[in-house]
Amino acid sequence: MPNNRDNGLIPGNDKFKPVLPWPHVEGVEVDLESIRRRNKEAKPYVLGPEYKESIQASIKEFGFNMVASDMISLDRSINDLRQEECKYWHYDENLLTSSVIIVFHNEGWSTLMRTVHSVIKRTPRKYLAEIVLIDDFSNKGKCI
Repeated sequence: MPNNRDNGLIPGNDKFKPVLPWPHVEGVEVDLESIRRRNKEAKPYVLGPEYKESIQASIKEFGFNMVASDMISLDRSINDLRQEECKYWHYDENLLTSSVIIVFHNEGWSTLMRTVHSVIKRTPRKYLAEIVLIDDFSNKGKCI
């Protein structure tokens, strides 16, 4: 039986083809230990008083500080929130592929793209079939 993982096909579905070519992201395989060390050194993102009005407007519109979000890199480190015992599990190499579905409504562009980037960067390619973005009737220009 041919190995469908190598040609981008899902077993039983020979019609699966990615909509877009898989993006090239440096460092797809992540060293969790280096991320943990960086997180211990992480400092909050603080903006000066000249951003006060913009920050207040973004909090009113989005419910959080979108001004700071727009300044944070897509390639940011995030805390490993797994339970301690889950950090040391070894998984079978023959897992099925998965689709990640992200439903959003009037989401800020930077937060949405940071989520997509995190999924791509932190998921081994052989397990990620696709990322599907579903716009749940957004009506703001900042959304897709």
